[in-house]
Amino acid sequence: QVAMADMTGFSYEGVGRALMGIQTLERNLTPSDFSVNQLFGNAGGMSDLYGIMLKIPQLRKSLDEIKSDGNELRHLANITNDWVNGRSIQEIATAYFKKGNMDITAAISKACKAIYRNLINNGTWGLSAISRLGIGNFDQLSEEQKRYINLLPAMIYHGVKTEAGVLMRMNGVPRSIAENLGECYRESTQTSGTTPNVRAVRQFITAADIEMWNRACPQNSPLTAKDYKDVWGIISGEGR
Repeated sequence: QVAMADMTGFSYEGVGRALMGIQTLERNLTPSDFSVNQLFGNAGGMSDLYGIMLKIPQLRKSLDEIKSDGNELRHLANITNDWVNGRSIQEIATAYFKKGNMDITAAISKACKAIYRNLINNGTWGLSAISRLGIGNFDQLSEEQKRYINLLPAMIYHGVKTEAGVLMRMNGVPRSIAENLGECYRESTQTSGTTPNVRAVRQFITAADIEMWNRACPQNSPLTAKDYKDVWGIISGEGR
């Protein structure tokens, strides 16, 4: 377990509790359990993993702060799913944090704290560690399988559900347009045969004309394509 502690960043006790949690699941974890649909769809995969994470001292305290009364595992999983599937902070705040007559600004503040301080740090850490502890032959998986599983925590961190979306977010593209612009990029790589990587994405975004941004602009967005491009320019430093 010492090697596992080094690998995951958990304490010796944390590794032991994680392994015990994994063993209590109804079946053994397999690579197919670590997929977008299983974790961030309606299959309840994240609920099972949160059940393990809440047993680990390094993760429990932070995740406890965003639990709710009742079905706490489903609550955590639903927030994670909505975040990865593109719901806005305001929508998440209204659905999970606004209680009674609470002001929406206060609810948004609670949602931001829960997501940016608790979820994207501990949820990503927990998912990454459990994938290695739970899949007994992780090192024997194909490079493609390992690459895909390693990408999942980044989806939680960036709030998107595709590899192209993650690459867009890594290049400073606003979350609300990252998936759509990522799809434009994916289509361009199919035509050109370019291998997706951060540098190639940067070049694609820099070269994209306003028509490309307009094509990716979400419907009913308060921002125009030019607004999005300008925001990206400021965040990325390209607009200086």
